[in-house]
Amino acid sequence: MQTFRYQMAHATQHNLLHEIIDVKSAYLEAKMKMPVYITIPGHPAPPGQAARLITSLYGTKQAGHNWHHHIIPLLLKWGFKQSSADPCNFRHETSTNDYAVICLFVDDFSITSTRLSTKSRDNFFNKLTTAFKTSKADDNNVYIGIRCRQLGEHLRFLDQERYVIDMLHMYGFTSLRPASTPPSGTILTKEQCPVEQSEKAAMAQVPYR
Repeated sequence: MQTFRYQMAHATQHNLLHEIIDVKSAYLEAKMKMPVYITIPGHPAPPGQAARLITSLYGTKQAGHNWHHHIIPLLLKWGFKQSSADPCNFRHETSTNDYAVICLFVDDFSITSTRLSTKSRDNFFNKLTTAFKTSKADDNNVYIGIRCRQLGEHLRFLDQERYVIDMLHMYGFTSLRPASTPPSGTILTKEQCPVEQSEKAAMAQVPYR
């Protein structure tokens, strides 16, 4: 999250392009390196045999790890340099005025690049779309739940409005009257924390404090 916010700050300062793209069924692109066996519903294996996974499968513990070790060597092969501060941050530089920066979250790519010269940006998109099936969602300005809007030159706005609205719907709060925050006159104290086990169990089901 911090790296993505830094990427957006850097893009705003230098007025870079910002694009979001993801790899379809990314986990299936990575080989399953260790032996993992499964049973296939409706297709029982002969006695003493089982089906072995050749590629990673969603739901297996190794899938994310395998995809990470599949995509990183490709990015390095394509000329990107991996950040020593954050292994999910990469930079490709054709020249001082032509570069691209990637923030990678599983299979979602946030790409910022120079506007006038786009060789680094074009190189990345050509390589990625050749190697994998990719997609851009209708809300292609949303990255890991954060909406990114460019309001003008050197001016961007990040928000999680959609997430807030989803939470309001989930808990049935959409019909409540809006109020300014933080509320005035309300003092929260340690004595208000749950004490009984039943109270603690109830609060454990609430995704906020």
